Amino acid sequence: MLATELPELARRVKRLRERANMSQQSLAVAAGLSMSMVSLIEQGQRENPRASTLKALARALNVTVDELLLEEGEEKPAPSAEDMPPEQHKPRGRKARRPRGG
Repeated sequence: MLATELPELARRVKRLRERANMSQQSLAVAAGLSMSMVSLIEQGQRENPRASTLKALARALNVTVDELLLEEGEEKPAPSAEDMPPEQHKPRGRKARRPRGG
């Protein structure tokens, strides 16, 4: 597989790792992952790693998961109603006051 054919995640992990001046082994240790997992991700052979793997990589690379997944300059899309818990679907406004009895 040519470098230009690598998935974005593979290129991004490698770029962030090199920017942090880390080897694959040091990243694996810092993230609590196997070196083979880091290698597979960077080679594009593990395109959809688990969320826990992404969190561990992001933490070890000192970036957010969004930074790990998004292109530089690319903005995170606004959450849709399906992405929000049900309690956040309610409109936010002033609550009606109860009249004071007397």
